[in-house]
Amino acid sequence: MCILYSLFLPTYEAHARPDSTYELWFDEFMSFWRACYNSPPFEPAMMSLYSRLAGHNIGFIDWEPYISTIFTRLLNSFQLPVIFKNTRTSAGPSIIFSTINRLETYISAATAVRRIQADLSTYVGWIAATLGNSSSTMKYLAQMFEALDSYYHPANVGRHSHKLAEFAAKLTNAFARRVHRERYSRTRRWGKVAKEGHRLSDDDVTEFVGVLKPVALHLAYSKVGLVEATSVLQVLASLRPEMVLPTLLERMQVRIDCSTVFARVLLYCTVCRAPSRP
Repeated sequence: MCILYSLFLPTYEAHARPDSTYELWFDEFMSFWRACYNSPPFEPAMMSLYSRLAGHNIGFIDWEPYISTIFTRLLNSFQLPVIFKNTRTSAGPSIIFSTINRLETYISAATAVRRIQADLSTYVGWIAATLGNSSSTMKYLAQMFEALDSYYHPANVGRHSHKLAEFAAKLTNAFARRVHRERYSRTRRWGKVAKEGHRLSDDDVTEFVGVLKPVALHLAYSKVGLVEATSVLQVLASLRPEMVLPTLLERMQVRIDCSTVFARVLLYCTVCRAPSRP
C-alpha cells in the first residue's frame, strides 16, 4: 500500500492547494515513519514520496522538525562498521541469545530478516531540495560529512566505501542540477520551481563546496571510487574553481616531486583532468 501511495499521491505544486493534497497525509505518514526506527519495509516508498514532495515544492514546506530524523536514517543506511572494545558491531543479521550459564548462541543469516533500505537517490533529492534560505539541512550535512571523514579516508576501505562514494557523486550532481535550473535554465521546468526568496545563494554554493571538498580529496587518493571522485571534483570546480583548482594543482605537484610510483602519479593526473577546461 505504501508503494501505491508513493507512486500516485499528487505532489506537483501541492503548495497551491495544501488542504486537498499533502496536508491530508503528511503529518500522519511522518509520525508513523518516525515511530518505526528499525528500517521498516515501507521506508523506501516513504522516502521516495518525501523526496518528490520536497522537490516539487521547494521552500513551501517546513522540514525543520524532521531534518534530524531523515539524516539519522540516511546515516544508518550506510551500514558503517563500528568497533567498540575490540568487538565489531554492524548491521549484520546475527541474533544473540544469552543462556543462564552465560553461553551465547548465534543464529545464521538465513534466519534473519533482510533489511530493506531506501535508494540513495531519494535522500539526495530531498537534501538538494531542502538546502538554502538558512535551512538546517546544510548544518546537518556538514556534521554528517565531518562524522564520515574517517570512513572516506583512503586507508579505511571496505564494503561501505562504494556506497559513500556513490552518495557524494549523486549529491553533487543533484545540487548542480538545482543551481542550473534556478540560474541558467531558460525554460520553465515541469515542477521543481523554488519559492521566491528560497533559491540557492552564492553563500550556499560556497558553503556546499567547502563541505564536499575534503570528501572529494579523500576519494581522489582512495583505491575505490575513482569515477565518483572525478565527477565530484568536476562539479565542485565548476561551481567554485577558486576553491578547488589551487588545492588540486598543489597536491599534484607534491605527488610529482615526491612520489616514486608512477602509477600513483598517473592516477592523480587522471583525477585532475576532470575539472580541466580548454
